[in-house]
Amino acid sequence: MPGAGPPDVNKRCAVAIAGALRSRATRRRRVIAAAHAAAAWQCGGDVQALHRRSSAVATFAPTAAGLTSARAVLWTVVRDAALNRFMLYGRAADGTAVKKDTAMGNKRDKSGERLGKQAYYEKLAALELELNQMANWVQQTGQRALVIIEGRDTAGKGGVISAIADTLNPRQCHVVALPKPTERERTQWYFQRYMQHLPAAGEIMLFDRSWYNRAGVERVMGFCTEEETRAFLQQAPVFEKLLVDDGILLFKYWLTVDQAQQEERFAERLQDPLKRWKLSPIDLKAREKYADYTAARHAMLKATHTEHAPWTLVDFNDQRRGRLALIRHLLDGLPDLAVPEPTLAFPPLAGELLKEQFKGGLKPI
Repeated sequence: MPGAGPPDVNKRCAVAIAGALRSRATRRRRVIAAAHAAAAWQCGGDVQALHRRSSAVATFAPTAAGLTSARAVLWTVVRDAALNRFMLYGRAADGTAVKKDTAMGNKRDKSGERLGKQAYYEKLAALELELNQMANWVQQTGQRALVIIEGRDTAGKGGVISAIADTLNPRQCHVVALPKPTERERTQWYFQRYMQHLPAAGEIMLFDRSWYNRAGVERVMGFCTEEETRAFLQQAPVFEKLLVDDGILLFKYWLTVDQAQQEERFAERLQDPLKRWKLSPIDLKAREKYADYTAARHAMLKATHTEHAPWTLVDFNDQRRGRLALIRHLLDGLPDLAVPEPTLAFPPLAGELLKEQFKGGLKPI
């Protein structure tokens, strides 16, 4: 029974599961390692029971069917823990299950340090389960969710979008990151190219930047006229009112970051070959326009922070804390409704399990 062990055992096992799934090992090794952690959790710290369960995992893991069984061990534990609502935090003093971690704001801890990776993944693991429950609710009730993520360069837009989408069904949760408009799109109504990416029933759309490019980068870098900017600031609240009135669940987030932190991240991108693709000539020019972006943001918020489509500012000087705070806010803004999951029969297959066979000289690498 998940959660049967002491709270510190439960917590360590939960961290082990999250860490195993995010390691750089192969998928097979990740699943096996996570299944071992799940087995420890199920046994509640009972060393002998853990040895028996771990031996079973080690026995069936080398086979394809065994890998499926390892996954079953893992996800059964995680699912049951989520239903019990104390995956990472145990129970409160009065015996009730703790539903949410209340220490997920943007403040640093008592030592003033940024949130460590282990603590971050520990908190994120609980939120990922709630995100999947939310996605299940959206799908089964036919809701349409639209989440706009805006902010300065290097603020952390891509990171928080990945944190939301990583464990969700990619056929349901879509990331929209449009390139610069084509010649044809430049002649259209400004909002037109975004309309085809609005969510249908059961979908979640995550916008990595959005139509607010016009009030930000386009205005500051001179890619549009002041007249076009004024027209946008007048039309955006009306456009969003139409979306909300039609039933779309609209969330707008602006990620804030100080210039010193922005410069540090720019320098990191320049030095890291795996992040250098994030740097563009426009990004380098934007370094000198921090104050201009601030003024443009003030004008944008004044015109588009409305009752039907309000903005939420999130401190992203510490990106890990910022991701947790944003996800927590997003979940709190939706009904906390659990919908029943369908029961799927999974009987053993009849006969011997088959192996892949190849003809014509082709073999897998």
